[in-house]
Amino acid sequence: MTLWVLSYAEKSKIIVMAIKDRMKQPLYVAELHVKESYKGPRPHKIRLLTGKKKDEFIPPQQFIELLRSANRIMLAEGGDPSNEIAFLEMLKGFQLDADRVKICKHCWINKRFNFVNNKSIKYNNELICWECAKEELLRAVRSAGVNYGEKSVDFLEQVLSKTRDLDRTVRMLTPERLDPEFTRYDTIRTKPAEATVRIKNLPLAKKFKEMLLQKSETLLPVQALSIEAGLLEGKNQFVVSATATGKTLIGEMAGVQNLLDKKGKMLYLVPLVALANQKYDQFKERYSKLGLTVSIKIGAILIKTSQRVKMQTSPGADIIVGTYEGIDHMLRSGNTDFLGKIGTVVVDEVHMLEDQERGHRVDGLIGRLRYAAPEAQFIYLSATVATPEAYAKSSGRSLSDTSTGLFPLTDTSFSLRKMKRQS
Repeated sequence: MTLWVLSYAEKSKIIVMAIKDRMKQPLYVAELHVKESYKGPRPHKIRLLTGKKKDEFIPPQQFIELLRSANRIMLAEGGDPSNEIAFLEMLKGFQLDADRVKICKHCWINKRFNFVNNKSIKYNNELICWECAKEELLRAVRSAGVNYGEKSVDFLEQVLSKTRDLDRTVRMLTPERLDPEFTRYDTIRTKPAEATVRIKNLPLAKKFKEMLLQKSETLLPVQALSIEAGLLEGKNQFVVSATATGKTLIGEMAGVQNLLDKKGKMLYLVPLVALANQKYDQFKERYSKLGLTVSIKIGAILIKTSQRVKMQTSPGADIIVGTYEGIDHMLRSGNTDFLGKIGTVVVDEVHMLEDQERGHRVDGLIGRLRYAAPEAQFIYLSATVATPEAYAKSSGRSLSDTSTGLFPLTDTSFSLRKMKRQS
């Protein structure tokens, strides 16, 4: 049998536990009063804490024999300093000593015994054992006013096990204090470059830059990646990104800057008349402030509404917004020269190449534009291309960043429709 004696010094007494075979439930708990004698501090009265009305005492000599027969005598840290000194002096008088130990104070209050260490649970600026921490957690759950199920309690115990912090775990019972480390579903991290590309640092014309700064100080992630991939260096790009992620501005930045650098006008191609009307109104309101003119080409106008009469249709405009069929009709009619020098071609919704009825016409339009404007920068935009890698891999090109859907297109003889067929 292994016998331990654990003591804790309070102000007027010392609480003593007799522990058999390291059991957490002691054999008994007693209250020791030390008295000064001519030989030094000696045990005076040892009262058993049994909870009974009638006090029971252990004779001092019997208690001394208990101390001498113990395999280990321990003194818990954090007690009353003066009484600790008296207890240690008493042990010294019997040629005994005590080990300083850290115990769970919650166990001690409940007449139990357990050690704590740096891996124990933090609670109210103390360390308590795992069993006491679970008891306190269940007590907090029951008093929360919500009927938590077993799975919820299991989850909270998992959080407690991971954090080793009962205060932090209990705070999660309050909805507005949920811990994001354990309640977030997923995290999407941006690259440092995506988060720090500032518009003021871009090599854009001053007035154009000031206009963009009125909306935002930084670029959206796909826009930043496009800049890094050489957008403002004249490189052709195929941009695949979800709706409302800023693809249109990529085309605008290239087209408007090329215009201001005297490299030629911008053609902005879309599949629908309604979309062309929308872009025409947006570009006219936005870029007339830079002194740029905007016109629209949507094919033969069968019905001249009051709105269409007011629209500019001159091929000599700086920015021409057109439907695929509208621009294609102009090229097929032999009026390419009226367009003048083309610096940028933006093909929006380029996934229309996959359309069985219109795809071959869009493919032909792109081929004719590449022939008519071999020096122009081509920007292809799409949100719904299922396998964008095929567009680049089928012609032996390497991707600039497969995960973002940005693909450099450097060969001016490149045909998107041809690549689609090959894939």
